[in-house]
Amino acid sequence: MRKLWLIIGIFIILLNISGCFWQKEQDKKETFILYSVVDATGTRLDFEEKPVRIMSMNISIDEVLWEIVEKDRIVALSKLADDPKISSISKEVKNLKGRVSSGNIEQILAYQPDLIIVPDYNMGFIKSLRSLGLKVYVCKTPVNVDEIFTYINKISKVVGEQEKGENLVKELKIKLATITKNVENNIPENKRKKVIVLTSTGLLGSKGTFSDICYYAGVKNCFADEDIMFEGIFPKELLLKVKPDIIMISDWNFNVNEKSSIFIEDILKNPLYKDLPAIKNNQIYKIHSNYLNSTSQNFIKGVEEITLIAYPEINFKEGE
Repeated sequence: MRKLWLIIGIFIILLNISGCFWQKEQDKKETFILYSVVDATGTRLDFEEKPVRIMSMNISIDEVLWEIVEKDRIVALSKLADDPKISSISKEVKNLKGRVSSGNIEQILAYQPDLIIVPDYNMGFIKSLRSLGLKVYVCKTPVNVDEIFTYINKISKVVGEQEKGENLVKELKIKLATITKNVENNIPENKRKKVIVLTSTGLLGSKGTFSDICYYAGVKNCFADEDIMFEGIFPKELLLKVKPDIIMISDWNFNVNEKSSIFIEDILKNPLYKDLPAIKNNQIYKIHSNYLNSTSQNFIKGVEEITLIAYPEINFKEGE
C-alpha cells in the first residue's frame, strides 16, 4: 500500500513538472517577437505579427502607407487626406472611409487600431494615447530629402514592409539622379535659375524641405540662407536684393485666403518690384502645394515640377 502511494506521489510530481514545462513552452509561443522598432521618442515597440489595423494621423504618413501597405490593413487616415491642395492621394483614398483628427480620443478608440503612427509634435496627446494602452509609433518630421528617405524606411519597418520601403527609396534616388544628371549636362552653373515661392504664409526660407527640393531641381532658393518667419511679411529690400528669375506661387488658398492674396498682390502689382527679372520676363507660375510641402515620396513631384518650369527645353525622362 505504501509503495502504491509512493508511485502515485511520484506520478503527481512528474505531472506537475511536465505541466510546468508545457506552460513555459506556451509562454514562449505567446511572447514570440516577430520584430521590434524604436521610435523618435526612444520608445521600443514589439510586434508578434504585422499590424492589420493601422491608423495614420499625418498627411505624409498617409501617403507613405498608401504606397507600401495593403489597403485593407489601414483603418483610418488623417483628415487632410481628402484635401487635393495638401494631399497627393485625395482621389485614391475615397473608398477608404476611416478618417481621424488629432485630439479626438473617442473617435480613435472606435477604430480599435493595433498601431497608430503619428508625427513628433503634440507630445501631450501622444502620452494620452499611450496611457490607454494603445501602440503608438512617433515619426521624426523630415526637414530635408535625406530625412524623407529615413522617414519612409522607418515607417515601412514599423508596419512590417521594410523591403517595400527600401525599394521605394531606391526608385526615388534613381529619379533624382536622372534629373540632376540632365541639369548638369545641359545647364551651366552660371545659367542656373534663382527662384522664390510665395505661399499663404509668406516666403520659404531655410526651414523645411523647399531648399533641398530646389537643389535637386537644379535651381537656387533665393532665401535658402534666410531664417524667414512664416508670417507673410518680409523686408521689401530683401526681395529687391535677390532678384529672382522665377516666382512660383503656391496654389493652396491662392486668392481665397485674404492674407495670402494681399501678400501675393503686393509682390505682383507693386511698382517697386517691376524691374525684377521674374516680373519683367513674366516668369510667374503656380505650383502644386501638395508637392511643394510634401515630406513623403511625393516630394519628387515637386522636384520634377520645378525643374520643368525652370528648364522646359530639357527632357528629364529617364533614358531619354
